[in-house]
Parts: sequence; C-alpha cells; structure tokens
Amino acid sequence: MPEWMLPMRFDLPYLPIKQVADSGEIGDVCQIDAQESYQLDRRSEWQKNARAYGSTILWIGIHMIDLMYFTSGRTFSRPASFQGHVSFPDLGDMQNVSVTAMFSRSGRFIPAVPPSREARTVPLYRSSGFSQSFR
Repeated sequence: MPEWMLPMRFDLPYLPIKQVADSGEIGDVCQIDAQESYQLDRRSEWQKNARAYGSTILWIGIHMIDLMYFTSGRTFSRPASFQGHVSFPDLGDMQNVSVTAMFSRSGRFIPAVPPSREARTVPLYRSSGFSQSFR
C-alpha cells in the first residue's frame, strides 16, 4: 500500500510504539485500541447528509484500524462496527460517533473503546507492559 494512502502511520507519535512492539521488549500484544477525536467545526452540506458522507468509520475509523495494524504488527478479522449521531443538530444526520471491535488473527478479541473528545491516542497492551502514544 502506498505511504500516501494512510500517512498517519509515519507520524512521530506512533513510531516509538511500533519500535517497542517490534522489539518484543514488553511481550506479546494482548490488547490494542485507538481513538480519534476531531473538531467538527463547519461542515460542507454533503457531509451533513449520511447518504452522501458515507460513514465516520470509512472516513476516520480506517486510519485508527491502520494505526493498530501498523503499530502492533497484528492482522485482524471479524470486525463489527457501529456508528450513530449524537447531539450537534447542526450536523444534520452525519454520523459523528463510531466504534469497531475485532479479533486478531491469533484469535484474541480486540475490544473497542468509545470515542471521546480527547487527543488521538493509540494504547498498546502487551503481556508484560503497556505503551501509548499521544498526539
């Protein structure tokens, strides 16, 4: 996959987590989750229409899934995603919250964490330690 398609994986906050995961220094990955919060600000009319916008999972969630894949070195299966619209009536029916849960290929369940308005984070839980990036 070309680097320009999912560029967040090369942002400085995520590279140290990848290095820790790759080194094995804190054991095997046993849980990883990601969160993306963004400023809603003004939105174009097409983004306020759920049918035109598509989904928050497609626009934003894909980046979090890629960061979990990239930093942990794990592949995932059986994703289940949910999204909806909470508050912000000026956004029309645009989905502004989403959550995805999946399994790693090794069969471990990867729990999802509901989004919040905090900074973007990618915590990585391992069998003998914890690592997290902040942006």
